[in-house]
Amino acid sequence: MAITLAQIVTEAKELTDEVGADFVADAQWYIWANRAQRKLWHLCREHNPNMLLATADSTIASGASTIALPTGMQILYGVERDPATSSRIWLKPTTLFGKNGSTHERRFWRGKTTITIEPIERAPGTYRVYYVGGPTDMVISSVHLEVPLEPFWDFIPMTMALKFFGKDEVNAPPELIKELNDQVEAIIETISHSNSQLPMTIVDVDDLGVEPSDLAHLVP
Repeated sequence: MAITLAQIVTEAKELTDEVGADFVADAQWYIWANRAQRKLWHLCREHNPNMLLATADSTIASGASTIALPTGMQILYGVERDPATSSRIWLKPTTLFGKNGSTHERRFWRGKTTITIEPIERAPGTYRVYYVGGPTDMVISSVHLEVPLEPFWDFIPMTMALKFFGKDEVNAPPELIKELNDQVEAIIETISHSNSQLPMTIVDVDDLGVEPSDLAHLVP
């Protein structure tokens, strides 16, 4: 199911009886659509960031110790060493002031634009960064909505419709407000259980290569 910006705008206009009218230019509808997409993305990120998880692989060469932050990264989930091998393992986080505490175990700390692997003498190698980014704005009518958001796309035109009524200085229909509130509740209910009905504590932490107490940085 691919939802285009054109479909979203058409639905928003249907909700406001603006099909064929020009009270609001399409450029403004596009702005409202992207704002609503960001709201929906934030809602999903708040209640189940796993569904928005992305990865970026990097290789640190000899003499180097840093990985550039993935473009658009908002939340850093974790860093994995040797991701494509059977010896892959999660790195534990450290801080700038604690980075010299261990000279044997590799750890990472995040700076403004890079992730630094410590100790730097053992940094060279292959890494996978797990992170959550942000949505890409829809700039032309044929562009598609972000794939993870497609099941909940109705949220966007309803939010746009409320923006329209505010601009028109009229009260939004109560049924539209109720429908949007119901939609938000349904989205939260769905995505909060989209991974499994089993509790997260069932996971065998031995498979992660770290102790249970070291998993705090992997949990949002």
